[in-house]
Formats: sequence, structure tokens, C-alpha cells
Amino acid sequence: MIDKQTALRSLRPALGIGRARGKLKASPEDFVVREIPNWTPTGEGEHAVLWIEKTGLNTEWLARQLARFAGVPNRSVSFAGRKDRLARTWQWFSVHLPGVEIDWASFECPGATIHAAERHSRKVRTGALRGNAFEIVIRDLNRPLDTEAVESMRSGVPNYFGPQRFGKHNSNLRHAETIAHGGRVRKSERALAVSAARSAVFNAVLESRVFEGNWNAPTLGDVVQFEGSRSLYVVDADSLHGTEQRAAALDVHPTGPLWGRGDLMTTGSVESHEQSVADVHQLWTKATEVAGASMARRALRMVPANFSYVLDEHVARLSFELPAGSFATAFVNELVADDDDQRSKT
Repeated sequence: MIDKQTALRSLRPALGIGRARGKLKASPEDFVVREIPNWTPTGEGEHAVLWIEKTGLNTEWLARQLARFAGVPNRSVSFAGRKDRLARTWQWFSVHLPGVEIDWASFECPGATIHAAERHSRKVRTGALRGNAFEIVIRDLNRPLDTEAVESMRSGVPNYFGPQRFGKHNSNLRHAETIAHGGRVRKSERALAVSAARSAVFNAVLESRVFEGNWNAPTLGDVVQFEGSRSLYVVDADSLHGTEQRAAALDVHPTGPLWGRGDLMTTGSVESHEQSVADVHQLWTKATEVAGASMARRALRMVPANFSYVLDEHVARLSFELPAGSFATAFVNELVADDDDQRSKT
């Protein structure tokens, strides 16, 4: 049986590197994130789009401050992605302001700076990103990181959801279990709870494949996803050899389930394996189904772009880009067990 705690913190690494111990996010300036949008401002329209630098602030809280300043309801403000509070982030927000101009230069909020304000024809929707660029400093390493080990990460690492997805003290998962039992949670918490439940089941499936050693190697019955695309196909006997070659070239990746109503899409032993893992976490799968989520797929592997690094004896500085929805904490998990995580497995 898979312990459900494995869905939450410092999951099983895959590359056999042998992790060092160190401190991640010693300060917000050690964890820098810049959103990479998949759109550009049109220059006109009903929405003001804002490029904001924030440090030590919750994304939703800042959105409410923007709404208050603009004199609009909270629902009129949207953003591309939630980002860590304990980080320095550059993020896109939008405010629905038809026919209204705001002097954004006079917006004052400690920890937040609006660097650009333009007009756009649409609101910024959650997930409207090509990816995110990260600059991360890991401090107090108990030993230097091995250059060869770091280089091996260019071929991809497990695409785990990071612990922040599950909420403080796993609160989002507790809300998911409340939903599964027929209880009620606040509307603002419901979406986060369902997302956490789907993420936890996905992590459990992925960790089980890491344990088996086939997380990045497509097998008969797998569903694979093209790099940089949402296109999927099922691996059958005719396509297996070509898919193996494509996976080795990082062109396609095996996928795991984002649980909900509908079919898994996988077949044979892969389908049976995913179902058996899900059966261990029936409260979480039930929560997604009760909430009406639809079954979807997510790549089991993430591949960094523009990856560079500087390694010192006790400090490592990493710079890289990841696809939208992938977690830098999961990427770093391959190299370093965070000293703040007492349950890490080395």
C-alpha cells in the first residue's frame, strides 16, 4: 500500500543522484519566479493587464488589494497563476475596467510594484502561461553538488506536484476529504481542494512508476503527450518502438491521471496499475468525481529549458525554465532534500 503522505512532501527522486541536504527559500530573494505568458497585450480592450513584482505576498491577497484600489468587485481581478508567498515573483494580473482609466502609478502596497500597465482585449485567465522562469539559490549544503549529477537533469525529472499544492498543514486535502464525505466547504476552497486531490493521486501514480523505474519510458498501453503540446495518443504494439525513440529524444512523455469522471485512456497493465493506485486513495478520487471534474492526463516528466547553474561548496545557484504547471520545488527535489523537511527520503 502506498502511504498517502508520499503525495505531500519530498517524493522519491528518480535519477539515483544521492541528494545533498540544504536550505531552500532561506529568503524570498533566493526563490525568484517570472511568468512567461503565451499571449501579448493587444493595447486596447476592456481589461487592464498589470505586470507586478511582489515579495512575501499571497497572490489572492494582492488581487483583493488591486480590486479595492480600482473600486471593483474581487471577481473583476484575475491572474495567470498562484505563486509562492515566500518568494520574489513577477506575475500578470488583469482588472476588468470597461471605459475606466486608473492611475496605476499611485497604487501603493508594501511588497508589490507595478512595472507595466497596458490594455488587453481579454482577462488574464489562470494557466495562460507558456511557462515560468526560475532563479533559485540553495544554501547551507552539507556537501558540494556533483556537476555530472546536475547535468543529468537536462534529460528531465519526475513532474511531481509540489507540496504547496496541498495547502498549509495539508488543508486542501482535508477539504477534499470533507467533499468526499458529503460535507460542505467554502466555494473559494472547493476548487483548491479538488485540485489537491487530483494532484495527490497523480503524485502517487508517478512515485509508483519511479519506484518501478519506468516513469520516463513508455510501455504498451501508456498514454503519451507531445512535448510542448496537449496532444495525446495511446501506445499500441505498432507505435511502441517509435514512441520509445521519441521518448528518448524528449519529444514525448508518458502521462499519469488527473482524476475525475471518465475513462483513464490507458489500456492493459498500465490501466490496471493506475486503478490500483487510485483505489488506495478512494476519498481523494471520490472528491474529484463528486465535484464533477473530468479525467485528464499530465506528463510524468518535465524537461527544463535554458538550464544553467553555478555550484560552490555550500551554495548552488540554479536558473531554468519549466512548462506551465510544473513545480520548481519538484525539480530541486532531485538534487537536495530541504532541511525543513524532516520526512525527506535520501
